[in-house]
Amino acid sequence: MTASDVVVWDEALRAQRLVDGALAKDMFTPNGLPIKGARLPGDSYAMGWNTRNDPLFGDSVFDHEGNTNLYASIKRPFP
Repeated sequence: MTASDVVVWDEALRAQRLVDGALAKDMFTPNGLPIKGARLPGDSYAMGWNTRNDPLFGDSVFDHEGNTNLYASIKRPFP
């Protein structure tokens, strides 16, 4: 996925063209289980997203990481 593809995906997700509001809420609701190697207390996992308690932005920071042997990426929208 190219950087411009990620932008298109993010805009469609935020505009709820991919999933409706109720499912989007579920998608970003932490399950309460800690992330392995979590940096801060309260860091958890949602449906495909890490949920972070960021000291600067509070508990509304989400990220999703992906990598292969030659490439790594991270998507971190700030709602």
